[in-house]
Amino acid sequence: MEKISLIENSYTFVNEAILNSRKAKLDVKYLSFSILHLIQGLELMLKHLLNKEHPILIYENIDKPKNTVSLKQALERLINISNVDIEPNEIKIINRAISQRNKIVHHEYELNPYQQYSIFIQLFEFIHYFHKKHFKIELHDFIDKKLWRRESELLSDFKQEWIEYRGQKVPNYFPLEIVLSQKYTAVRQKIGSGYKFYARNVFGINNEFPEHDTCDDCGANRGEYHLDMCDIERCPICHGALMMCIISDRGCNLDYWILKRKDELDII
Repeated sequence: MEKISLIENSYTFVNEAILNSRKAKLDVKYLSFSILHLIQGLELMLKHLLNKEHPILIYENIDKPKNTVSLKQALERLINISNVDIEPNEIKIINRAISQRNKIVHHEYELNPYQQYSIFIQLFEFIHYFHKKHFKIELHDFIDKKLWRRESELLSDFKQEWIEYRGQKVPNYFPLEIVLSQKYTAVRQKIGSGYKFYARNVFGINNEFPEHDTCDDCGANRGEYHLDMCDIERCPICHGALMMCIISDRGCNLDYWILKRKDELDII
């Protein structure tokens, strides 16, 4: 039977936390689950750090390796490992996470959705930072693509106005703009009493800017649709700047459009 690694298990819990935060939009009880899953994901990240130093360190009793360490024990051991840099602020936040989990699991828990969401965002922002610092790779790379929309919504609520996303420092609202732009796969042109629909150009397709992997204007990656009002995107009708064909009366009179089943694309 194939075993799942500590860090893979951590990503499972983080993804489940994001999923539950989405469910919480309809039922606030899911916020408690989202917090618990996020803390469990954090605990497994700490155990993974210990495991990288030496596999025996993840056990409570290194002479009788049976039960693994708790989050508190994992933190204490990491603090004492000289080549693992755990800063005072990290210690403070992790201890706060331990306290929060104890409140949810072992006490009558007051359901305050605003406070719970604030706690969840603070924890998610910390894990986003912690993962990048200690594993030298972005957490986003391990988020289920189906959850990118919700992930980007959470990123936009981070306290830090600038975050690292896909290898670049960007405003915290930028990931949501990227995700939403991918839904608008067409443009719509009013013709008389009806409309015509045309497919938008995808960045980097058809040998467009072959030397670039990222759009210099809007930040879209190769294979993605440009962001709203990008200077570089071309109009599928006149091949001029699409932005001008949207905002100018002299253009092709277009607007961005999410195709519906009844809509049929016109071929130029």
